[in-house]
Amino acid sequence: RRCVQETGVHGVSICIHSACKQNPLSKKHFKRLIDAKRFELNVEQPADFTQFEMIAEASRLPLLLLQLELLRIEPNQSKELMEVVHHLGKTLGMIDQIKNVPYSLRRYKLFMPLDITMKYNVNVRNLWDRINGKPNDDLFDVILEVAAYAKMHLDEAKKLNNKLPNQSFRAFLHAVESEYYLEQLEKVNFNLYETSLYKNSIMTLPYRVHKACRMQQFFYNETAQQQ
Repeated sequence: RRCVQETGVHGVSICIHSACKQNPLSKKHFKRLIDAKRFELNVEQPADFTQFEMIAEASRLPLLLLQLELLRIEPNQSKELMEVVHHLGKTLGMIDQIKNVPYSLRRYKLFMPLDITMKYNVNVRNLWDRINGKPNDDLFDVILEVAAYAKMHLDEAKKLNNKLPNQSFRAFLHAVESEYYLEQLEKVNFNLYETSLYKNSIMTLPYRVHKACRMQQFFYNETAQQQ
């Protein structure tokens, strides 16, 4: 705040400028990220799943490309690498939107695909069970369907792990958390308001990331650990 008051420049901008000077980071990815967030803010609710998927990917894909650049890995050197970037961009972006649902509902907004919410007759007005003080189960059907698409893209990315350039998996380690979150979400029947969804990750998640790094992959394969 003090930096902004004294110089008129936000501290984050200074850090980004410094990072770009010290590393081969493309400014176009930062611009794409900003444009994606601006577009998202102007959309009340995605008209269909196609638009929702596009918004989800646009918010995460530039970050994945920047992480590859920090590792001095050229994203276009491998067809499989770019496929993984696109699949994980969609997975991570969709999970971000799922996690945001409880917060967006506080502002009477549900940023889920309109075609899917209509399929389950879900909207902000009829969402809450006023007697029990919780959302109707139809909301969790919407979450289940979106989460299924996110998992599908994650599974497609996993298939390409062995074809990735050396050490490029390090740019995608956020997927370990996404994999774990989807597992926990399924265990609570896609109830975003289940408190157990946000517990037990303090030790489990770092362990999974550590094991994934040792296996040089961006996901945790429990079966492989036991062999």
